Amino acid sequence: MGEDLDAVRAAWTAQTVELPRFSPDELRAAAARFDRVIWRRNLIELAAGVLVVGTFGWMAWVAEGGVRVGAVLTVLGAVAVMVTLVRRGTPRGEVAGDCLRWRREELTRQRDLLASVWRWYLLPLVPGMVVMLVAMGRLLVDVPGGPLVIGSTGAIVAAVFASVAWMNQRAAAALQQQIDELGGSDA
Repeated sequence: MGEDLDAVRAAWTAQTVELPRFSPDELRAAAARFDRVIWRRNLIELAAGVLVVGTFGWMAWVAEGGVRVGAVLTVLGAVAVMVTLVRRGTPRGEVAGDCLRWRREELTRQRDLLASVWRWYLLPLVPGMVVMLVAMGRLLVDVPGGPLVIGSTGAIVAAVFASVAWMNQRAAAALQQQIDELGGSDA
């Protein structure tokens, strides 16, 4: 049995793996398509961030107490998300030097950004959401159906956050597959 295993191991390690070859033009075209997707994503995310800042900024202006504090925290969280997206999520521009290495680095950078979405995208919004839900819960505690509304709202917010995390993990896995297809290891 040990000899059979050694023979299988030797055959496995002796095989050559043929990695796909990409021309510089193919890599540049793929990079241009990828950059357009990233720019579109960033534009949508930044527009959503501006909407969140405007909506919750207005709430902070007109509300009182805990709702105001929660709205301010949500605005600050949204600004933190937008700053991170611009700093870490913006494509770095033209291919310089080794096209394959540059492409792999860009894919890896975006993969890492998506894989860490809990830390930089969702977590900054949690304090504002929690403070607002608690404050609104206190306001609606004696209103018929109030606790149900707050509980349902909290469940919806949690479901949206979980969905965002799940979708970003799937996108990160898809980027990892592209990295693997380029060859090399950046896992």
